[in-house]
Amino acid sequence: MTQGTGRGQPYEGPASAMKDSDWLAVEDLQASGRPHIDLTIERVLLHRNVQFEKGRTEAKKYSLAFKGAEKQLLLNATNRKRLVSMYGGSTKDWLGKRVRLHLEEDKLPAGGRGPCTRIIRCPDQQQPAPPQQQAPPQQDEQPELDGMPSGDDWTEGLP
Repeated sequence: MTQGTGRGQPYEGPASAMKDSDWLAVEDLQASGRPHIDLTIERVLLHRNVQFEKGRTEAKKYSLAFKGAEKQLLLNATNRKRLVSMYGGSTKDWLGKRVRLHLEEDKLPAGGRGPCTRIIRCPDQQQPAPPQQQAPPQQDEQPELDGMPSGDDWTEGLP
């Protein structure tokens, strides 16, 4: 006979609660019943000596904390690169930005393929304006060089 099972109590909550973790996981998105979740980045955090399931430890990990969310999203390389592409290389520029979390089929850390939490731009966030390019000079125009007059005037007075 198994000891310690007791009577227990019925549980009908989200399966993600069974995973004892402070990190936002695939199960959290699946349990929401929605295809995506839109969140606002509140903080970017550095964690040291993070211990994961089965005793695996990493010296440093970064995460995103979202306004109104209890759990944080650990930043993997894919999501970090997406944030840099969307909002730039300085994490302070990410603060206050809205992102959409959704599931994509991708390579899993343990090998194989399966659903992964991915960040994409939230539709209500404007894309940055493309850098303005200076129009090339017209064929009959000569570019002005360091304040020198254009055209043939600059040759006057030369020996």
